[in-house]
Amino acid sequence: MTPNSAASAFLHLPADLLLAILLLLDVEDVLCLTQVCRGFHAFTVSSDYLWHQLVRLRPGLPLDLPAYVHASQLPAPVLQGATREALRLQHNWRRTSPRVREMRHIHEKASQTLLLGELLVVLRRNSLSVWRLATAVCVGSIDLPGSMAPMTFASSMQQNDILVAIISSIHSGTRLDIYNMQLSDETTFASASFRCVCSIERTGMDPFYEAHVYSNIVAVGIHSTLAPRILLIDTATGAQSMVDPQLPEASSNILVGSNRRWPAHCAHWPSQ
Repeated sequence: MTPNSAASAFLHLPADLLLAILLLLDVEDVLCLTQVCRGFHAFTVSSDYLWHQLVRLRPGLPLDLPAYVHASQLPAPVLQGATREALRLQHNWRRTSPRVREMRHIHEKASQTLLLGELLVVLRRNSLSVWRLATAVCVGSIDLPGSMAPMTFASSMQQNDILVAIISSIHSGTRLDIYNMQLSDETTFASASFRCVCSIERTGMDPFYEAHVYSNIVAVGIHSTLAPRILLIDTATGAQSMVDPQLPEASSNILVGSNRRWPAHCAHWPSQ
């Protein structure tokens, strides 16, 4: 039996049996199998279930996934490509002397930075900018009011829309500013511009202290002497909702570490 006929016979097995066999292999072996013939490539790239299970069975892979998106929500082609890149990165890390393949210098003195896939969001005391890492080119920026002292910020990107929430210290308390930017086409040289979507000042003893962004929803923690609260803002409709999560008094950082749970909560929040 020739190798081609053996592969053909293997592919004629029932799909559930073929999946069971492939799940006994390491993810590296499955990736090699995709290069054996067109039949294996087509079968593996079309099975979402296969890649969901392979990723689940291989925890710890440094998968470059979109923010707030679980691997089980992604299709097979996306997971296959992300897994291949994650294995390359992991292999490089485990080398005795890892190689830096490329380094680019961004001429920006940053106070805080945040990665959004292939973009870098840079927050300074007086400006906010977004840089494309592959080319080290600034794709959008805005000057911030001089009376503000940025403390923390969060950002999220959906397709070409970037949403940034900044919490700043002001003379009378704290301030939340939400900016939106429509990312320009990569082939154009025009710089995109930020648009201020919402600004809220909070005075007194209950300041803003942390923000998270998911899709068009901004969640902001409010420190209170009685109990912490969460302000939800729908930037698409302008709707706002104050939530009292009834947390124990000892809970002082209610949003830290809860990123992966936000989508489930926000999905059920009515926008009215």
